[in-house]
Amino acid sequence: MQENKLVDYHDILPGELTSWDIHRSRRFLEKLSPSELCGWTEDRTRVFATPEDRRFRMLVDHPLNGDRDKVVAVFPEFGTNLVPRLVAKSRIIRDTVAPEATLVIQPSSVVGEPNMNYSGIERRRLYKGDLQPIIGRIAITMDLIGNPSDVTIFGSSQGATIGLGYASHKNTPVVSLAALEIPNIVERDVAKLGVDFALSGRDLSQVVESNFENHEAPFAAMAEHDTTSLHLAQYVLRSLHLDNFAMVSSMCHATAIPFIEAALDKGSSIVHAWGDQDNVSPAYVNRYISGIPIFKDNPGYASRVLRGMGHSASDFYALDGALARLAHQKKCNLG
Repeated sequence: MQENKLVDYHDILPGELTSWDIHRSRRFLEKLSPSELCGWTEDRTRVFATPEDRRFRMLVDHPLNGDRDKVVAVFPEFGTNLVPRLVAKSRIIRDTVAPEATLVIQPSSVVGEPNMNYSGIERRRLYKGDLQPIIGRIAITMDLIGNPSDVTIFGSSQGATIGLGYASHKNTPVVSLAALEIPNIVERDVAKLGVDFALSGRDLSQVVESNFENHEAPFAAMAEHDTTSLHLAQYVLRSLHLDNFAMVSSMCHATAIPFIEAALDKGSSIVHAWGDQDNVSPAYVNRYISGIPIFKDNPGYASRVLRGMGHSASDFYALDGALARLAHQKKCNLG
C-alpha cells in the first residue's frame, strides 16, 4: 500500500505562520490526553441566562495569574459543540495570541445538548439573518466575566458569520477578528449551501493529519478517526437541532460586506482569510471583497489567500492561531 504523503503547510501563510508555531502546536497535541481534556472542558463549562431566563452554555477558562482584561474567544463551525478537537484547537489559538488571556468558546447546540437554547422567536430572527440572539449571549458572557477591553476573536465558517455580526454591532466593543471561510458573502438558499459544503471538504483528512507528527498518540488517533465517513455521518445526525436550522439560514444572507464595513468603522481590526479551493466561501467573491477600496486601504484590514486549501483550512490548528495573532497585532498597531 502506498503511504499517503502529507501536505507541508509551513508556507501556507508566509512570514506569519512560523515553524515554531507548528512545532509548539504538535508538541501540545502529542502530549494531550482525550480523557483529561474532557475533564478540563467539563470543569470550565458554565451556564448563563438571558433576561428571559433562557439558559445557555459557554466554556470560560481563566488561566492562573492570567490577565482578566484580555479574552480570546472562539466561535466554531456549524453543529460543533464542545468536542475535544474544538477545545484543543481553541487552547492552541489562545496560547498563540496571549497565553494569559481568558479563553471563551461558544458551542453550537446539538441533539441532546441545547447549548444556545434559542426560543422560537429567536430562531425566526436568526433565520432572517438577524444575529442578535447569539450576539446577546456573547455580550452576557463578556459582561459576567468583567467586560474585558482586549478581545480577540477567531471565527471559522459559521463562526466567521457570528464574529462579523458581533464585531459590527453598535453595542459591542472594538475587537480583533480573524474571520476564516466566511460563508455569508453570497446570497443562496440552504440547499445550495449544503451542496457547496459537501463539495468543499475533500481535503479534511489530509489537513487534520498535518497537525500531528506522531499519529499513534491518543489525541491524534481520535482526531483522525473523526474524519471517517461513519463519524461524519454521526456529526450530521447530531447537528439536526432546531437551533442549527436557524443558524444555517443566517449564513445564507450576503451580510459580510456591511458587517466588515461597520466593524472597521468602529476601529476593529479584521483579518479576512479564505482557501482558494473553497465552495462555501468562493474565492472570486473573497477577492472582490478584499479589493474594495474602503477595506484594502484601511490599516485595520488585511486579507490572506490560503493556496490549495478548501473549507477545511480551520482544521490546521497552528494556522488558526497565526491568523488570530495577526488580527491582534493589527489592532495593537492601530493604537
